[in-house]
Amino acid sequence: RVSMGNHLRSLLAPSVVDQNLLEQTVQAVCADNLEIGCAIVERAATERAVRDIDEFISPGFGMLRQQQQQHPPEQQRLFEIATPASLRVYEDFGRSVRPAAPHSAQAPTSSL
Repeated sequence: RVSMGNHLRSLLAPSVVDQNLLEQTVQAVCADNLEIGCAIVERAATERAVRDIDEFISPGFGMLRQQQQQHPPEQQRLFEIATPASLRVYEDFGRSVRPAAPHSAQAPTSSL
């Protein structure tokens, strides 16, 4: 809001002589357009984040596409592209998970 007001004030200052009128105009315009200004900033930030993420992950997708073209579908497994260290994470997690509590024979009752 402050930034929006400062920019608007700097744009209008050369054409408005009365400082009170300038301040009232800036306040009114900022109040009326704050939501749309935030939406514009949010959209720009989202578009930039999507572009940055796409640039970051596109090499990995390129390698995955290349591998999919080289191997028939039945050979495409996670362990072919995973490193031993990343597979170890899954194995360690599998050993550390506690078994689920046994379910009772009774069906749950509805409170409706």
